[in-house]
Formats: sequence, structure tokens, C-alpha cells
Amino acid sequence: MTIEPRDQPGPAPRDSSPAPHNGHVPANNNAAHPTTVHIQGQPPVHTQHTPPTQNTRGRLNRPKTATSALKIATLNIKGGGSNVTQNKWQHINQVLRDQRIDILSIQETHLSAQRVEDLHHQFDRRVHIINSSDPQNMNAKGVAIVLNKQSTRWREATSKVIVQGRALLVTVPQRENNHIRILAIYAPNNPRDNALFWEEINERWTSEGMEKPDLMLGDFNMVEESLDRLPPHPDHMNQMEALHNLKSVFNMIDGWRRENPHTLGYTYRQTNSGIQSRIDRIYVSNAVQDVSCEWKIQSAPLNTDHRMVSMKILDPGAPYIGKGRWTIPLFVLKDKKILQTMVELGTELMDNIERAKYNRTDVRNAQTLFKTFKDEIVKVARAHAREAIPKIKKGI
Repeated sequence: MTIEPRDQPGPAPRDSSPAPHNGHVPANNNAAHPTTVHIQGQPPVHTQHTPPTQNTRGRLNRPKTATSALKIATLNIKGGGSNVTQNKWQHINQVLRDQRIDILSIQETHLSAQRVEDLHHQFDRRVHIINSSDPQNMNAKGVAIVLNKQSTRWREATSKVIVQGRALLVTVPQRENNHIRILAIYAPNNPRDNALFWEEINERWTSEGMEKPDLMLGDFNMVEESLDRLPPHPDHMNQMEALHNLKSVFNMIDGWRRENPHTLGYTYRQTNSGIQSRIDRIYVSNAVQDVSCEWKIQSAPLNTDHRMVSMKILDPGAPYIGKGRWTIPLFVLKDKKILQTMVELGTELMDNIERAKYNRTDVRNAQTLFKTFKDEIVKVARAHAREAIPKIKKGI
């Protein structure tokens, strides 16, 4: 999919009003510039982009750009819509901030539209929630995508409910008119319902001709290999076949397992029996897998029986950034003996350059002498740092 802007897009002013949480989520309600979205084999679709506006301090709001590495995670929070579980959102806000997560998929949200609006007001600086719940049973199910306002173009994100409270497709714009499509999943626990769930998604994608998602992540409530259960045992064949067929349509692979082919890792532990399983996963396309890194399973700082799965997607168009040049530590420059040595080396350099003016060669001239001077300075500074750092650490 390509996007051709007719005019220069920009972000909207800060708006704390709630956005719709089922179906399509518009960017905002302000005047906007039209943009044509072209999908291969389909007629053009017209969308809106908000023009640049001034914030409350009179400064022009510039278009938000995505970071060169996108960190994505998934976590089953085991309920987050009641007064008892409301403190979990403080932890979620903290996780986004401290672990620099850009996009977080959460399951078992149990959120009403009013609760989502309250959370938007409470965490206005960082949290934007796109939620899908089951209106017939608000205290069960629920799947959501939480966008970090600090690092994503959250105002321009769009969403589509695939299965209420179970499957939610969110498209988030990235750099240079690129975008990432994320299918958030909370699959049924019953084996028969689980298999029917994958078949329903498969049928809808095939019949509607929707674009394939780049990622499919969440709580799958089943595993594909005996290796992912403790004690090891396979799941029902109809579940595995239904999910395999959907993965084939999406052309996706289990990213964590690809990176860790023989590692035992589990994301869920049953409290009573102690049985463990890796039912929380992130599936990615081959293109995403090629630019992914830092696949992790780790505990989350909130009350849940699941662990969080995370990964990073690198921007293949971003310039390579090396480790940088070594610099002399500031504490070395404050050492009087080192400063005296540097002065002596500098004086010697000036004398050598003066003499080289009358007897210049290819191996002895101002440029080669200056390089030798710099190498000697670095050598002295490194030696002093190696000697002083252990003493400083010991003093601490």
C-alpha cells in the first residue's frame, strides 16, 4: 500500500476527547487535508490528515515522526476495567515509559467506553487506547492496542474490529508514508471455539480481500508444539490446523521461536497446578522478521499470571550508527599530572612542526606529527583511565 499526500500533512492539536473504540478510528475532528490511499486491485480510498496547528503556547505543532526502532509487546493483564484493577493502568503507563514500548497489545481488558475515556484523561500525556469489547459480556474478553503518544503517530492510527472482544486490526503510520498493520488477538480457551475462531478470521480475510497484517500478537490460548508446554504435550489437532492455515494466508512465522529454536520459555503459569505454557506469542511476516531483534519474554510489574513478550523492529532505511569515537573522560582532564604531560607533548609538537618546515618529507610533516601527537595524548589518557577507574569504583 502506498500513500500519496495531496498536501503536507501534520498533527492535530492536543485533544483529550475520547475516540471511538470499535470500528474505524479517525485522526481527529479538525479540518484536514485529503490524502489518497491506493491498495493494489482496489479503487482509491480517500482519508484525511490534519494540517499543522499551534499549540497552547503558540508554537507550531510539527508532524510526529516514528522512531528508527519500534518496540512492540503483548501482555494479558487479567482484567483492567474495575475499581479493583484500576491500579494496573498506572503500571502500564510506567511500562510504556520505562521500557520505551511504542505499541502494547493487551488482552482481558474488560473495558467499557466510559472507562477508556477516563483512562485517556488520567494518562493524557502518554496513553492512547484502541479497545474492542464484547457488549454482551463486558466483564470478560476484551482486546486493545495501547499506543505510546510520545513515540507514535497515534492521531492518525485507524482500527477495524474483526471479532468483537477477540480480534482487532490497527494500522499505525510510520516514516515516509509507510505503515504497520497489527492484528491483536485474544483467542477463546475452549478448543472447539478456538479452532472456529481462527477459521472465522481466515474466512473474513479471504472474503473481504483485506491487506495482510505485518504482525499478529496476543494470547492464543493454545500452542503449536509440545515444546511450548510443561509438562510437554500437543494441543488438539483441529486448533493447530486452523491456526496453521491462517498463518499460511498471512505468510507469518513465530518470531520468538525462530530466534530461539531450542529454548524453553513460558508466558503463562497456572497457579494451582503449576502447569506452564507459551500461549502468548508474536507472529510476524518474513519481511518484519528480517529487521527484528531483541525478542524477550519477561515478567510485568502488575498483578497477572502472564508474562510479557516483546521485540523491536528496526527501520531498514535508517542510517547505520556506529559506536562513536572514544573521548577522554572528564576526570582525566582534571588531573594536573595529565595536563602537564599534555602541555609538554604540545610544546614538543610545536618545536617539531617548526623544524619540519625546513626539512619536510612524506613521513615527517605537520600532518603526520599532529597525528602522532594525538595518538600519544590518547595513549596517556587511556592508561590513566584504566588505572583510575578501579580506584573510583572501589571508593564508591
